[in-house]
Amino acid sequence: LTSNNTPLPYPQKTLSLSVTQATDDVPAPTIILNSANYGKVATIGEPFTLATVATNTSSNLELDNVSVKVVLPSGINMASGNSQVLIGNVGKSGTIDHTFHLIAEGVANDVTSLPVQLVYTFEAFVNGKRTQFTSTQDISINVQQPTRFAIQGITNDVEMYMNNESYVS
Repeated sequence: LTSNNTPLPYPQKTLSLSVTQATDDVPAPTIILNSANYGKVATIGEPFTLATVATNTSSNLELDNVSVKVVLPSGINMASGNSQVLIGNVGKSGTIDHTFHLIAEGVANDVTSLPVQLVYTFEAFVNGKRTQFTSTQDISINVQQPTRFAIQGITNDVEMYMNNESYVS
């Protein structure tokens, strides 16, 4: 133990911390999905349109070379068009409207929710230099497998009795 007047036997170190702040004080821009509409449900075998609206969240920065790519799960394919599209430039707080033409394939259950990703890539001038950014938005698409079962014109040439085997065509 030491008294209040006696120094500790170990050398004391002074800690320092340097904090720097961005020169233009502008937060990094991003793209947020506002809406994704494909109707109530996507039916197997029927093409549908996925309409998307996204927004540049920055009120200070314009975005350049904006592109959007749809990443599809097993069970959904492109009906027509490309899975990645170049949008171009988007202004400050600007919106991005795009549609994808898709078609659902067979799924295991009658109704299934499949995950779809929209990946936005873009560039912006932040702190005086061009920087690339990526924004990924997840949505779910409800896919319905319609019941396809029909019985037509049953014919039987023989009388059938309970607990006996018989054939029907």
